[in-house]
Amino acid sequence: MRAEDRLPEGDILRPGDLRDGLALNRLVATSPWTFWGESWGAGYEDPDTLLGRYPGLLWLREEAIQGALFFSLYRQPVAEVCFLVLRPDNHQGDTNRRLFFSQVLPYAEAWLWTLGARWASVMDGTEWLLAELARYGYRFQDRVLGYRRMGLDLSIQGNRAALVRRISPDDIASVVALDAAAFAPFWRVNDDMVRQASEKSPYALVAEMEQRVLGYLLAERSLDEGYISRLAVLPGHQGRGLGTRLVREAFSQMQRDGLNSVSLNTQENNTRSRNLYEHLGFQHIGANKIIWSKPLAIPQKCKVTETS
Repeated sequence: MRAEDRLPEGDILRPGDLRDGLALNRLVATSPWTFWGESWGAGYEDPDTLLGRYPGLLWLREEAIQGALFFSLYRQPVAEVCFLVLRPDNHQGDTNRRLFFSQVLPYAEAWLWTLGARWASVMDGTEWLLAELARYGYRFQDRVLGYRRMGLDLSIQGNRAALVRRISPDDIASVVALDAAAFAPFWRVNDDMVRQASEKSPYALVAEMEQRVLGYLLAERSLDEGYISRLAVLPGHQGRGLGTRLVREAFSQMQRDGLNSVSLNTQENNTRSRNLYEHLGFQHIGANKIIWSKPLAIPQKCKVTETS
């Protein structure tokens, strides 16, 4: 390591807390190096909201914030960068930017590992951010495509032998296991995601045959539009009309609630899902999101200072 790439003596890395809100807001107002990402789980509007909801790491020098990095752990074990800001270096070129990515970022990744994360990811990163992350092991993961269907009349029945019902608390373990079998590790849901959806979503369904959960769907509503956030069928039972049956039942419930369109996202390389959605009348609307990621290694060190 070059001497100029070491953090100066006395610099501190620590989690952010609500007392840092004013200083962070001031930094955001003056820094050209600010990134606001998108969280899959919940929205945020400003640093104060971040400090109250998300794990964040601050880099300080003589109590002044030099940089901050916040993550959403909604998709645990995937940690998603939802906010990053750096103090501009008026007299030292890009020193802060270089130090942040070479020194602070590795500590942030080590800290995330202790919180249970096994990947770090960025959605729709800006050009300058991705250029830096590419130097430290971040690579293109996938492109997420947006689809929409206008009108909810669906003539296709799907598998009429399946029992479609609302998810119950007793289904959580079965749904999580089904999802793990259907998706690669990076894209899987966790227990909390399914539990929250089953409690809050008006459209959280399972398809059951012979008292075994073989498929599930999670969907929400926003004004007069529905959004399908998850659809999965157990491998070995795909192609039997279970996904279609779940979508049809969700459409019927949405129609009764006065909705008139549905949107969803799926990975570009998930051709099976894309073929199903297009067969059901969904059209690609071009709302694409680019995902970059990095698998996290077991940390060798982590010098994050806990606040009192």
